[in-house]
Amino acid sequence: MSTVPSYAGFGTVNIDVAGTQEPLSTTSIPSFEVIVTAVSGNAGNVFVGDSTVSSTTGIVLAAGDSVTVPIDDVAKLWVDSAQNNDDVSFFYTAPYAPNVVSPLYAG
Repeated sequence: MSTVPSYAGFGTVNIDVAGTQEPLSTTSIPSFEVIVTAVSGNAGNVFVGDSTVSSTTGIVLAAGDSVTVPIDDVAKLWVDSAQNNDDVSFFYTAPYAPNVVSPLYAG
């Protein structure tokens, strides 16, 4: 399989209630890497990790900060926040467009 991305996508997640983990995607989206950014207008820190991330654990992002995570599926990343109604945006690169079956992807 080629390691050159042939597709890119993006999205946003609103964390309505601090202390409640939210996945970046509820469906599997194959990816090479995901850039997660805490929206600049956030009132507090957001936290990035797996499904065990919390409002006190994970990769800490202050408003406007970003982290790049090499990962094979956008849905494996979760976020939480220290304040209600904070947001993250994300951008990902992928081997092909979501919902397209590729004979080259073995995941």
